Amino acid sequence: MNLNFRFLIKMTMYSYRNNAVSMSKLMKDEMKPGREVAVYWIEHVLRHGGTKHLQNRAKHLPFYKRHLLDVWLFLSVVLAISIFINIKIFFWLVGKIKTPHRKTKDQ
Repeated sequence: MNLNFRFLIKMTMYSYRNNAVSMSKLMKDEMKPGREVAVYWIEHVLRHGGTKHLQNRAKHLPFYKRHLLDVWLFLSVVLAISIFINIKIFFWLVGKIKTPHRKTKDQ
């Protein structure tokens, strides 16, 4: 049993090491060094007169549109109405089941 446990630990460490090495290579892979990338973007901004074309359009949306408050309000109203209708149906069914059948005068 001790031999199997050692083998399992060794294989796990080997697998972990391989995964760590492959992830390290993936993270360190660059087409250009960082300094060249920074110079490129600075030149890009200077060449095009600013970064308005790179800015997120959501920056100019009103708060309620940016956070979809109108959609959340609509979904909340629909959910509240459906819960209200389900509760009314439930109490109507419970009332039908619990009320005793009234005898008519003929019986």
